[in-house]
Amino acid sequence: MSKQIWIHSLHPWLRTTEEQCADYFEFLTDTSKWKYVAQNADAVQIWGQSMPEWTDGQVKGFCDMVKASGLRVAFELCALHYTDEYPAGSVEQARHWYEVCLQKTAIPRMLGQGVGVDHLNFDGPLLRSMFTDLNKNLSRLDYWTHGQSMTEEQAVSQFVHFARCWHELLPDAKINYLFNFPINGYKGEDSITVPGTLGSGDAYTQFLAIESAMREAGIPLYGVTLDAPYDYDAGGKTFFGQPVKGGLIDRVLDFEKEIKSRGYKSTIIFNCQTSGDGGPAKQYYEDTLKCIDEYEKRGGDPDIYIVESWYPVNPRCHLPESEPYTLTNLAAEVIRHVREGKKTCI
Repeated sequence: MSKQIWIHSLHPWLRTTEEQCADYFEFLTDTSKWKYVAQNADAVQIWGQSMPEWTDGQVKGFCDMVKASGLRVAFELCALHYTDEYPAGSVEQARHWYEVCLQKTAIPRMLGQGVGVDHLNFDGPLLRSMFTDLNKNLSRLDYWTHGQSMTEEQAVSQFVHFARCWHELLPDAKINYLFNFPINGYKGEDSITVPGTLGSGDAYTQFLAIESAMREAGIPLYGVTLDAPYDYDAGGKTFFGQPVKGGLIDRVLDFEKEIKSRGYKSTIIFNCQTSGDGGPAKQYYEDTLKCIDEYEKRGGDPDIYIVESWYPVNPRCHLPESEPYTLTNLAAEVIRHVREGKKTCI
């Protein structure tokens, strides 16, 4: 399989001003301002929970764009949590969150338009099941010491039940497990962002448990996605006010080798949190390209590159690809680098 490049839409609800995502639906329905990227990227990825307010016309516009461009569709889904209404790790708990998630996406309406889903990227299901206060404004200490909602074994069971629901709806969609990797420990070593603990658990042992459980359930696992913010490698930034020790890329490199040695696809999300949170758009652009350069120089070999920012400031907009430092302009540079062997322009 040749290397793939995906472009992920910006997240309108995270933007600090309306202008920063005013072109959200223009990007998702019209490729006239990003022709090169649309012709050379492999997939467009959407955050599924951004879709409940999409009108039928917007869904149709997106589906028409996909049909005309030939782009595949990937969804990043962050929907598996915990409620005390059902037993932890149960089929009932998983089915509940599947139904909640399905209501928040436009997937049923897309299917009605004849557009399917090629990839499902499940964002941190174990993390979100075991630590239910993820999205609350807790201090670092409160967040990691308030107690788990369920055991890791229960969380793995719940994820498999959840994945089965999606596999039954979308049998051809490829399932990827996404680790919020800086938060995890790895092979017995502390989390980079939460020193002194494994954070949301040891990513390697969780991967092995997920692999085993999915195989036993007869649900194919396609690959593993790792986020690799550039600034978590050098260290010096903070996480909930605490210093980050750095060294992320070495862990990602090792994990990628483990993933690929077991026959799965490796997907890396390249970005930078510090420049994504503020500052010049040029800095985010350059930091993301530096992240790719550094990763490849040190032996990284991802099957799939994702150009994505979940940060509130940069990139400031999607379009056009001809304007420096937009999301599509960054994606075009990544495509030229991966497809044509061009050195990144930094």
